[in-house]
Amino acid sequence: RFAGLDAATLSAVARLTVRNSVGDKSADASWQDLAAPPTDLPTPAEGEADSQDPGALTLTATGDVPSVTFGSPGRATLAPDALDLALTSLTEAGGPTTPPGLDVACTPAPGQEPELAAIAIRGDQDPTTPAP
Repeated sequence: RFAGLDAATLSAVARLTVRNSVGDKSADASWQDLAAPPTDLPTPAEGEADSQDPGALTLTATGDVPSVTFGSPGRATLAPDALDLALTSLTEAGGPTTPPGLDVACTPAPGQEPELAAIAIRGDQDPTTPAP
């Protein structure tokens, strides 16, 4: 728990491995250096100082990701395969906590089929006209 470290803010650098699939073909892409800026940690409400759940915190990581090209028609999916987070905590004065952060590795639970996006890839036989 970061509150026990006298942390006031939490930031992160995320690395996400995305499995790009169409049909029986797939390839992994690495989304590197996605950054979540320092975010204030929630403080427990009065009377909840010893609570195990002081409140929800959302870190939103953004950054450039690689483009993807699918070479055959079908339903293409982009699914998270692994997420690595390097969390950094700072005190209210802006200095690092002790320890200064935490590295976390996440993978989908067995049987879980997470999906970031699904795209219909049309083949050459499908005529297209440019949109106006």
